[in-house]
Amino acid sequence: MTATLLIDSGTGPRRVPLHDYLDAASDERARQNSHRWIKAVRLARVDGEPFRRRFTLRGDSLWWFAELYLHKEQAILTMFRTIAAFDALVDRERPLAVRVVAGDWRTRRLVWARASARRIRFLGRPTALYGSALVSRARQRTRPAVSRAAIVAFVHTAFWRSDAGDGSAESYIGPVLRELEALAPGALQYVGIGPVRNFRARRWWDALRIHPSRAVIPIEQLAPASTLDGARRLWRERRRNVRSLLASDDLRRHSLINDCDCWPIVREELAGIALLQFPWSARAMDEAGAALDALAPDASLTYAEAG
Repeated sequence: MTATLLIDSGTGPRRVPLHDYLDAASDERARQNSHRWIKAVRLARVDGEPFRRRFTLRGDSLWWFAELYLHKEQAILTMFRTIAAFDALVDRERPLAVRVVAGDWRTRRLVWARASARRIRFLGRPTALYGSALVSRARQRTRPAVSRAAIVAFVHTAFWRSDAGDGSAESYIGPVLRELEALAPGALQYVGIGPVRNFRARRWWDALRIHPSRAVIPIEQLAPASTLDGARRLWRERRRNVRSLLASDDLRRHSLINDCDCWPIVREELAGIALLQFPWSARAMDEAGAALDALAPDASLTYAEAG
């Protein structure tokens, strides 16, 4: 949370960093409130059904993927932290007027709404810029010759180092994979999930890069387009799903937090779930199923979000 406010308590305007007003205890409460808020979304009714039952793929709920998205994006956490910090600022400084001089549209919206609720003059206008981009990745068309593997390990491509050809190249569970290779030589096949680099370092052209290690088969090579029925369905339904989410009275009411209307922020997060997270998650499920069918392992191994 990085934002700077200009406040006037009657002795002249001065600039203050908003995060200075969030102490450790308030930050922890904001995190707990964020977790509870996100958990409660699963019970909100969408088209007459609880969220977790409204969105499914082959009988499996997609709620976990929505929950993961809300946690990873951290917009909800930032929302609670901003409200807590602003309330602490008001209690300490008793401002008559505030202006956001540095901060994104979410900060401006929240400060404006909270200032209005606490009868404090807001200088300027809250602005909101909405937008999202979908970048298509080039899929390798040649399917490698694959044979049955006793054990399949799904690993994050971005966390696989190119300086080693065995399981030790995996940044997180390398020691576990190395021991498995020692116990069962030749039995382990690695399947790479996701882009070559992590999301903070990612560039659009990474989709065209060669895979970092021959030891790893990109999951795309094991999942031809014909196996992506679930992903295609959720892609076709994405705009209808957005409309359903935005029409939910439960979600609209859930967005009123401490007399602060957070709907513009929540609305964008819900749209991201329907437009991006659901189709991407369905694709991951389809690809994993196709990879397991192609390799027919006795056991599979994965961890964290790679699963």
